[in-house]
Amino acid sequence: MSRARLFLIILISALLVGGSIILWSAAKDDDGDEDVSLSAVPVKVLEAANVAVPGGEIVEVEKEIEDGAVVYEIEKVVDGVEYEIEVTAEGKVLEIEKEGDEEDDDEDDDDDDGESEEKVALSDVPEEVIKAAKAAVPDGRITEVEKEVEDGEVIYEVEMVVEYEVEVTASGVVKEVEIEDDEEDDD
Repeated sequence: MSRARLFLIILISALLVGGSIILWSAAKDDDGDEDVSLSAVPVKVLEAANVAVPGGEIVEVEKEIEDGAVVYEIEKVVDGVEYEIEVTAEGKVLEIEKEGDEEDDDEDDDDDDGESEEKVALSDVPEEVIKAAKAAVPDGRITEVEKEVEDGEVIYEVEMVVEYEVEVTASGVVKEVEIEDDEEDDD
């Protein structure tokens, strides 16, 4: 009887250990995250990430399954600021998350839609974006640009102002109204 009892204890222990290992590996697979080497990432995914967040260095790439689709989460550092860019296998940017910028976090507290915004230096804005904004508001002067992702599409929000110079006599008669020409300041 003692041999049967010993055998039963060993069998139960083996099943518990084996079951724990199986449950652990299944939980790991449910997470879906898999570290991927840079050479294994499709070129269109890397290109999309580099267009979305220019410059810097890619430090980590994870491949995961979201809603049945392959998504690459690319971690990139630009000027000491860490970005996480989610890109589909087809090269569509789903989300850009900027981390480690405490100043930016305060500005976006009222933005609960899960989309991120970041201020962009004018020198980092694609020329096509600047041309399109100036075509839309020919007399406008660009004062600020923010880049965000809306429904998987990179959008540049260009803030522009149009300044007028108005000459008025002391008696209140308008003598001249003209739009400030910022082009002279650029030369």
